Amino acid sequence: PELEAWGRASLAGADAVYVGSAHIREVLEQVVGHVERVHEVPPGVDVDEFRLRPRAEALAELLAEARADPPNPGNAEERLPDEGNAERLAAFLGGDAADEPLVVYFGKLIEQKGVQVLLEAMRTVDARLIVVGFGPYRPELERLAPPRTLFTGPLEHRHLAGLLPLADATVVPSIFPEAFGMVAAEAA
Repeated sequence: PELEAWGRASLAGADAVYVGSAHIREVLEQVVGHVERVHEVPPGVDVDEFRLRPRAEALAELLAEARADPPNPGNAEERLPDEGNAERLAAFLGGDAADEPLVVYFGKLIEQKGVQVLLEAMRTVDARLIVVGFGPYRPELERLAPPRTLFTGPLEHRHLAGLLPLADATVVPSIFPEAFGMVAAEAA
């Protein structure tokens, strides 16, 4: 009841509240009561705005964003992109490897997300893998990673806008029952 009251009071002052579906709108109102100015915006791709970009353009955008990252000496701050990502990404995605298939995972690096299952599967797939994210499971995942795997630390949407067009596949290997595949919608 205290959280419901807090939510009701917080939302009363909001200029707008965005929900991803009619179902979420219903749940919102069940929990906090009627809310004004609710806008339903389904997750996914805006087909009027989406456009495929040439690989070279996407790679240039990704590298420019990586060069703009704040310093992270020794990757001491897990919530910042890894140190030297621009150079590492350029080497991993360019040159002779540019035409090799690329798989991308982005999300938390915790056991429930199933990245370990992806790493095991990648041992039998002729493709490179980029793992984007942070979390307590990263050291173990790095130990399990097959060759041709690059860990970047967390990346922001500004990075992913350049990275995802380079991917042949994005993978959501979660082994935990999740309510909605938001990462899959974002990847689309």
